[in-house]
Amino acid sequence: MTDPAAVAKIDELVQLVSAWQPDFGDRVAGAKPQIIDAIEAGLGAGLGAVLEPVHRAFLERMGADSDGLNAYGDDVIDLRAQALLEFIEAGFNPDPRAFVIAGVPSEEIVPLLMFDRRGQPEQVPLVRLGFGDGERPAITLEHSSFAAMLFGFAFLTKCLPRHAWELHLESPGTQPPRFPGSQSGRQSGRWLPRFTWILGQLGFATIANTGPWCVCGERAGAAVMMYECPGFTPDVRVAADQRVELMQLVELLSDNLELRTRPTSLRKPG
Repeated sequence: MTDPAAVAKIDELVQLVSAWQPDFGDRVAGAKPQIIDAIEAGLGAGLGAVLEPVHRAFLERMGADSDGLNAYGDDVIDLRAQALLEFIEAGFNPDPRAFVIAGVPSEEIVPLLMFDRRGQPEQVPLVRLGFGDGERPAITLEHSSFAAMLFGFAFLTKCLPRHAWELHLESPGTQPPRFPGSQSGRQSGRWLPRFTWILGQLGFATIANTGPWCVCGERAGAAVMMYECPGFTPDVRVAADQRVELMQLVELLSDNLELRTRPTSLRKPG
């Protein structure tokens, strides 16, 4: 049985995206119940390997077609129920008490997107599971939760493209940030706290359910996003209807967060 709170979370996601794309709810399609049940059975019900509640709710609502709400706007990771089932039936899934498949790569060189169940039951982040050294897999943090990933994908694939201009920012990566507040307390060496503060000062309304590793903000004519996985430098995206506003935001964020523009990342009309 699907958790009502998980269903409500997916309903909230659909409502959010529908504000940017009114027909979104009509375009998505849920997976057949028998496919979802087969996924869960294939994981090993005897090991207690049930699907994460929000994952099941997502599959029920848009597990056959998410209308592009997958990965980073490309087809590198397949979140569809059928792809998950084929992966499990092929016998690739590791011990489901430790890792459970969340997204299947379209290319063999791309690491698997997995739920990491080795920690506390209420904390199930997503990781990339690679080949490693042949004896132990390479494990890299990817998202704090499945819900946070979906809301971030929604902003990335449905909100930012609505604006005519877009440019990405990055850190030079040569040293930790030194701007005010970046080295204080538990947030030492992080960009997100100051980024969030700047958004508030600029009148951006933040999008719920994307945290704690991602902050998205929107105001009339512009949208901005920062994704900062612990231990990594941030990925920042800035979009605006007008080129002048885009460049003003880029300059402000670059100066205050010690960032630079990412080569070849400019998107412009036409």
